[in-house]
Amino acid sequence: VVLTSVTGILLRSYSFSSGNPRRETPPVFAEAEGGENRVPEKDTENSMSPLCRSAVKAIFGRSADLVTQEDLDRIKYINISPGSQSATIEYSFKDPYSDPDFQAAAVTLEPESWSWSDLSLFTGLTKLDATNCRDGVSLKELTQLKGLACAGLEIAQIADMIGEPKQLMELSLDGTQSLEGIS
Repeated sequence: VVLTSVTGILLRSYSFSSGNPRRETPPVFAEAEGGENRVPEKDTENSMSPLCRSAVKAIFGRSADLVTQEDLDRIKYINISPGSQSATIEYSFKDPYSDPDFQAAAVTLEPESWSWSDLSLFTGLTKLDATNCRDGVSLKELTQLKGLACAGLEIAQIADMIGEPKQLMELSLDGTQSLEGIS
């Protein structure tokens, strides 16, 4: 698998092409109207890791099982930093590549278990900072993804994770041993 057409590659650094995100206090969001497009029970209650459930609750101000797939699709940027003392989730409903008013909000949560497969629920993402992401995670559902930051993965592993590697405009790598696979 060959990763092609990446416009910018950053090694051992992370930045946005339009500058670093500004942080703001996350707002409390009103419940979605109607509720017809709820995430199926199996995708929230049984499939979301505890940290993902807490993050969704903090972002939307209501239980994860009341959040719709349409709600999750509104999230355009996410940066997940799970840790042993706390977990920080940065997010934005604005596209960092097309919205000049892009700002990332941040929530700090209690440390809980996280499954990288939870990322497949956020199908509207255009930018993902998954610095601690592991090989074998599928990001094929993220068809709008334009930017990816990750660490410790090789180009071929990243190409296998993404449905269409040509969709990336920005790729930030840390700890990559080789650039083999870029043409």
